[in-house]
Amino acid sequence: MAESHDLSAAQRAAVLLRLGRIIVFFENHEQGVAYLESASRIFEQIGDYQRAGEVHALLGCLFSELASYLNIDLALIHLQKAEILLERSNESSALGMLYWGLALAYREAMRTDESLTASQRGMNIFARLKDHESWAKLAGYRAGLLMSKGRLVQAVDLYNEVARVGARFDDPDAFSYVAWWCGFFRFSMRDPIGAIRWYQIGLNKPGHDLKLRGHLLVFLNQSEIFAGNLAKAKQQAGEIVNPTFRMLTAYFQGDWKAAREGPPNRPRLGAAGRYKVSRA
Repeated sequence: MAESHDLSAAQRAAVLLRLGRIIVFFENHEQGVAYLESASRIFEQIGDYQRAGEVHALLGCLFSELASYLNIDLALIHLQKAEILLERSNESSALGMLYWGLALAYREAMRTDESLTASQRGMNIFARLKDHESWAKLAGYRAGLLMSKGRLVQAVDLYNEVARVGARFDDPDAFSYVAWWCGFFRFSMRDPIGAIRWYQIGLNKPGHDLKLRGHLLVFLNQSEIFAGNLAKAKQQAGEIVNPTFRMLTAYFQGDWKAAREGPPNRPRLGAAGRYKVSRA
């Protein structure tokens, strides 16, 4: 379609990018990917390495986070290509997000050391850009990696720093995200009382991200169960949207019928949507 009109290469790439971003999620994944790949090639041909890299980062996100099309090897190819292209430009938030994506993909590939390296690079960029919210979110993820490697002292120190930085956030969603990570650490360390405190802190400062609020509710509910507070867990269960966790709550409460029936369909995972490509 773009070729049928008298458009410049940059305009064709922009049209393909817009089409790809729309249909890759809602209509035709394969065609959407093809449009995005074409856009990245054109951007690279005309020397717009910033946007070419951003499109490759978006493709890497799609293949590492869309459950129906999960392909970590292909995701890493796109993300590593994006790294080469974005490093040609001035240091930007897009490069920090790219390293965040690499950290996620390396973790999926069970390459934790490389995930740690990528997450540290992303944090360094966000720190230099004074993007404290992105720094805290990625730092929370990195602390989880440190915990999985048994580096608990470093993990605790980083979680404490995340909590300190997050306390200054005006954005309630950014603050709640930090609270979720701090609660998740306590939850993973089998400290349900500490986890409950953090999840309640996050819920007491409500924002606009309903999905994040749902995550906080789910883990608060599970923490209440593990702390033995079944009455509270039962009260909270009605607010939980995810049927899988409602089933788990019913199981621990001894409601065998509800637990046995379970959810009719498993929820599908969606892309985080972190990668944004600059407008033409």
